[in-house]
Amino acid sequence: MGTGGLFLRRLRAKVSEEPTGFVWIEKGRLAASGYPASRSQIEWLRKKGVGVILTLTEKPLPDELKEGFGISFEHVPMKDHEPPSEESLEQAAKSIESGLGSGKMILVHCLAGQGRTGCALAAYLVDAGKVGADEAIRELRKIKPEFIEGSQEEAVRRFCP
Repeated sequence: MGTGGLFLRRLRAKVSEEPTGFVWIEKGRLAASGYPASRSQIEWLRKKGVGVILTLTEKPLPDELKEGFGISFEHVPMKDHEPPSEESLEQAAKSIESGLGSGKMILVHCLAGQGRTGCALAAYLVDAGKVGADEAIRELRKIKPEFIEGSQEEAVRRFCP
């Protein structure tokens, strides 16, 4: 995780309760954002109804951000700006499916809420049988054009033939 990017998110968290780049993927069920860098941002997510936060950065969210909200926190580490492994995509897709299956609203995030987040969302959409890989990439980019970096597209296609 880049220290510069994390510093900027923590600075932004001092003036905004909404995490950077928050978007709905499935309204009221599945959302994406950049790194929620403060307790006030976690509280904002809780008020929106988020019951599970799936973190895709190399390190999990710090304990001081997670305590006392009644939210489940899951962590699937993925390296920034690199294609994720099939194993990590599978784990992320299953985490999303499990949370949604239990009726909880889920937020998926990495640092910027773009590359790794988009890959995990695409893996979920394909694994759940909603769409194929190329359609998942296309549909996610309609929501947020920065989803899934070019170098990560092939990993999504390999995971989701």
